[in-house]
Amino acid sequence: MSYGTQTYNDETYAGYSIQLDSIAPNIISRIGGDTLVLSGLFHTEQSYKVTVDGIVAYSGVEGNAEWCESEDGVSLAFVFPQLDLSAVGVVNIAVLSDTGESAYLNGVLTVLERNFGTVPFEMRRMMPPWYGVGARRLEMEDPEE
Repeated sequence: MSYGTQTYNDETYAGYSIQLDSIAPNIISRIGGDTLVLSGLFHTEQSYKVTVDGIVAYSGVEGNAEWCESEDGVSLAFVFPQLDLSAVGVVNIAVLSDTGESAYLNGVLTVLERNFGTVPFEMRRMMPPWYGVGARRLEMEDPEE
């Protein structure tokens, strides 16, 4: 099945299938909600479902749910899903088109545990004791507040 031609990196491809080259950004928090962009070759007339270690990502476009579309044929944007704690580390990306074609990008995306919960305590510990900045360790935090 031929889909015409596509120009990428000053080369013209005819009758190409999905090709994945890279992802940006390549380090992300496991919390999800950030937009990532896959680079490669995509058919502009097809929709794609992106999964991160088997968890379906969303398109970020109202009404499209998990079906992403490439507007320029060389990039595909999607919204990163929330992952379990077990997913911290290097994860794999899979892309499946609505016609059944698939492509994989393995070991190029690093997922980190977000540490925003501990940063305020570390900053408070550096301040002089006479500053009333609140708890200086997580254990000192009042759960009633």
